[in-house]
Amino acid sequence: MSEKRPDIQGIRGWAIILVLLFHFYPEYFPNGYLGVDMFFVISGFLVAMILRRNDELDVRSIRMFYYRRVKRIFPPYYLVIICSLTALFLLFPLSYRSTNLDSSRGAITLTSNIKTVMDDTQKYEKMLEKAEDLFVHMWSLCLEMQWYLLAPILFLIQRCAGAFEKTFFAGELLKFR
Repeated sequence: MSEKRPDIQGIRGWAIILVLLFHFYPEYFPNGYLGVDMFFVISGFLVAMILRRNDELDVRSIRMFYYRRVKRIFPPYYLVIICSLTALFLLFPLSYRSTNLDSSRGAITLTSNIKTVMDDTQKYEKMLEKAEDLFVHMWSLCLEMQWYLLAPILFLIQRCAGAFEKTFFAGELLKFR
């Protein structure tokens, strides 16, 4: 799916605008965070289209799927982490280090979203307001990468399963709402 679809690009544009408005003017756009949800829906759709298009979903094609995602996402992702850590040590006061070093571990291991869920929501909102945590935004990309890890496996299970297994599997997934 290398061709750019104008409809999806338009939705991405609106999602970006919503997220930016939420961050810059939260009192006027309190639901702008839904732009992140729009990105998740777009990602789910695109991954499903990529995997569905592949008639022979086997270990080799799954390995290629992972390779393409890692090649596209990891270099800029880890470059941002390295630059942020460098800035932390060179430009920020010592008081910022402990929170940011703790938060950077989650970003490096792609588990920021898990830490965010485990933490108090009010604490997270305060971190967003203060803008002291350089890695607070990484949770969404961590969740995205976890989806990329699971999606091919779920598609493989779905493709190999019979009617009973598919129904059982769908029922199990519904428990996570």
